[in-house]
Amino acid sequence: MSKITDSEKIHKVVIVDDHEIFRQGLKTLIKGFDNLSVIGSLTDGKQLESFLEKKVPDIIIMDIHMPFVDGIAASKYVHENFPQVKIIALTMYSDSYTIDKAFKAGASAFLTKAITKKTFCEAIKHVLADIPYISADAAINYTISHLDIKDPSKEEKEISRMIKSAKEIERNSEFTDRDIAMVRYISKGCTSAEIGEMLNLSPRSIEKYRAELMKKLKVKNSTELVKLFIDKGLL
Repeated sequence: MSKITDSEKIHKVVIVDDHEIFRQGLKTLIKGFDNLSVIGSLTDGKQLESFLEKKVPDIIIMDIHMPFVDGIAASKYVHENFPQVKIIALTMYSDSYTIDKAFKAGASAFLTKAITKKTFCEAIKHVLADIPYISADAAINYTISHLDIKDPSKEEKEISRMIKSAKEIERNSEFTDRDIAMVRYISKGCTSAEIGEMLNLSPRSIEKYRAELMKKLKVKNSTELVKLFIDKGLL
């Protein structure tokens, strides 16, 4: 077990996502940190509103596209009624419009579902320190000019730094976040259809993607592929 921060405080986390496989995977990841605790696993914003009447977490990991009450509406509700709660938007989409809506709704960080464990840790650390965060793959598509900025000079500098840092991480990485996410799902025994649902790709695209990655890395099967990523400390 490791700590996400040096603080002794146990940070309470709620996961809101309509994909059970993804919720379970995220819970497993969070269990690896002894100062993070999942106190709720919910399927949509409507459930979240009811949950918050009884318990209030420190962090909410929020999917954007959900039935009934989506992540944008839910984020606005949380930001207006529980401003101390940090919201991490987590979605399959990384277009500027979606990112813009998430931040305006009150999100402190924006991640795609192709994130690595390292990226997830960085996002948690940033939001707990009141610093905005965006994952590298999302940063590429992000446009600062869309933001409703109260303090332009301060906010633009911070977002610029955040995007520059994210892009630098991506350039120096041997594998993309999507590579690592796919292999992580393979290691959990997910089918091509299930992986495709998580990464917003067709099952056929996942199979082709996997084959090309195996060819590039000169491995014979999925077992060798997973082992290679484990040996590199990526899983």
